[in-house]
Amino acid sequence: MNYIANDNRLNEIIDDFDNLFTKYKQEDSKSMFEDVTEDIKILMLIYACGICHNMNWEYLCNNFMYKLKLYSRDFDTDFLVDIDETVVKHYFEEYPKKHKIEAPRRTEMIKSIARDLYTNTNMVDKIKNTTKLAGEDGLFDIINNSIEVFNEDPLHKKTNLLAQLFINDKIIAVEDEYNIEPLVDYHIMRLYLRTGRIKIVNHDLIERIMKKEKLHLVQITELRRMIAEQIKKFCRNYSKTADELNTIDWYIGRNICEQKVARCKECPYNQYCDSSNKKTEEMLIEPIDNHGFY
Repeated sequence: MNYIANDNRLNEIIDDFDNLFTKYKQEDSKSMFEDVTEDIKILMLIYACGICHNMNWEYLCNNFMYKLKLYSRDFDTDFLVDIDETVVKHYFEEYPKKHKIEAPRRTEMIKSIARDLYTNTNMVDKIKNTTKLAGEDGLFDIINNSIEVFNEDPLHKKTNLLAQLFINDKIIAVEDEYNIEPLVDYHIMRLYLRTGRIKIVNHDLIERIMKKEKLHLVQITELRRMIAEQIKKFCRNYSKTADELNTIDWYIGRNICEQKVARCKECPYNQYCDSSNKKTEEMLIEPIDNHGFY
C-alpha cells in the first residue's frame, strides 16, 4: 500500500458544495461544437477525447479540432489514416506550451482512431441509437471494443468523459448514467495529493514525485483507483454525482491550483488543504508518466 485515503479532508467541503458547483458549472459550461451537425459533433468529440492528454481542453476543442475538421473534410478517414506529423505540429503552432504538443504521439492517436472508425463505418449510428452505457451494445461496449486508444487506460477515463459529454449534449439518453466512473486525470490527482485527501505513505514515492521522476503505471493506477473510490464514497454519502464533484475539482485544478502556480488566496479549499499557503515548490504534484491516459 503506497497511499491512504483521508475521507475527512474531503467531507469538509460539503457545506460549500452546492454554491461551488453552481458557480463553477456556470463558468465552465460552454457548449461545444454548436455550429456543426450532430454526426460531425460525435466525431469531433471522439477525436478530442481520444487525443486529449496533458493539454488544455478548451484550446484543443476550440482551435485544433476545427483545423482537423477542415483538413479532413469533415473527418473523412481517408485523410486521417495517413495524416502527417508535420500537419499536426503546424496546427498546434499557436499552442503556448510547446513541450506539451507531443505531435508524434497525437498523430499516431489520430491515425489509430481513423483506422478503427474506417473498419466500424456505422459507429455514429450505433452511438446515437444506444440507450445504455454498460452491457452488450451499451456505449462502453461500442467504444472500448472498437477504438483502441479508449481501451488502453485501466480506468477508461476517456470513455467515461466521452459518455458524460454525449449525455450533457443530449446526443444520447441512457437509463444507467450512474455507471459513469469518476474521471481521474492529472489535475484531480494533483489536487487530491495537495489537499491531503490522499496521503502518500511511501516516502520513496514522495521523493520521486517531488523530483518529477516517472512512476510505474501500477503505482499511478493504484492512486487513481483510490481517488475514484473516494469520490464514489463521498457521492453516496451526500447524494451527489461524480460529475458534480469533478466539476468543482477540475475548475480548481485547472485554474487555481496549477502545477507551477497555486493561488491559495483564491481557492475555496484553502481551509481544507494540507498545502495551504506553502510555496509551490514545496507542494506535491501529479505523478509523472509517459502514458496518454489522463
